[in-house]
Amino acid sequence: MQADIDAGLTSARPVAVDRAMRTLDLSGAVRAKKVYTTSPDSDAVRAPILLDRDFTSDRPDRVWVTDFT
Repeated sequence: MQADIDAGLTSARPVAVDRAMRTLDLSGAVRAKKVYTTSPDSDAVRAPILLDRDFTSDRPDRVWVTDFT
């Protein structure tokens, strides 16, 4: 309803929209907060970067790479 008013499709006062929505038992969409499931440990020691971002290899099965993200 508010989107129609903002787009100029309907002319109604916000108070009238509130009253109509309450009468029809409607409510606006509520967006959920983002849930962070992990937090870094500030005391943890990071693993060393052994490849220094050089992913080339002189033969097969010499270098394996994975992503933990």
